[in-house]
Amino acid sequence: EQTSFREPRSFVSRFSMRSVHDRFPLRQTLAFTILLLPLSLCAQPKYSVTDLGTLGGSSSWAYGINNNGQVAGAAYLTGDQHTHAFLYDANGIHDLGTLGGTDSAASAINNAGQVAGTAATAPIGGFVKSLPFLWDSANGMQGINLGYEIGEVKALNDQGQVVGAVPGPGEPGCNCSIPHAFIWDKVHGIQLLGTLPGYSIAQPQGINNAGQVVGIASITPFGATAFVWDSAKGFQEIGEASPIGGI
Repeated sequence: EQTSFREPRSFVSRFSMRSVHDRFPLRQTLAFTILLLPLSLCAQPKYSVTDLGTLGGSSSWAYGINNNGQVAGAAYLTGDQHTHAFLYDANGIHDLGTLGGTDSAASAINNAGQVAGTAATAPIGGFVKSLPFLWDSANGMQGINLGYEIGEVKALNDQGQVVGAVPGPGEPGCNCSIPHAFIWDKVHGIQLLGTLPGYSIAQPQGINNAGQVVGIASITPFGATAFVWDSAKGFQEIGEASPIGGI
């Protein structure tokens, strides 16, 4: 959900990271949070930087923060060969584990402390089977069965609705080259949103508490248009965007 910046404000530095099955090698970075304090006239900006640490490796990446200051992301394990999703809170950084595979990465956290992301489960030929997950403190990491061998989560709202992408209709189970948008919750299961008319690719980037989804649609990975989707009006084009990435 897009909001204007107001002081005081907090944000998490985000680094580009490929999907859980093809993002290595990764550049050496550390996740951190920055809190900007109110500025007085003629005063220099003041802020604090908190190193969130890692899970034993050299790098970590933060992808989401909630209103309670909890942070979700991914971090290298010892040896920098695999990453696990993490939750950072007042007690430090916590390994959220996997769905039985070697890797996981959290992409979003809501104000209830639920974490959503993607976890590798098993290799399939040259691909790695990956499933979206939803984690909470009571149930741990639970896989979201979308009926696809590959799926990716991008965002999560306070109602527990998850948005992401799966292979488009007619695509082989391991072909992620033509992603189509989906929305999922525990009550209704998966709803395939398809893509904007005239476009073959749709990648959601965010969802607000009203269930509106924003993202990027394109015919090829080069040149794209932004969209908003809701259950009443479906897809609506916002306008041209830069090549596929976050908005």
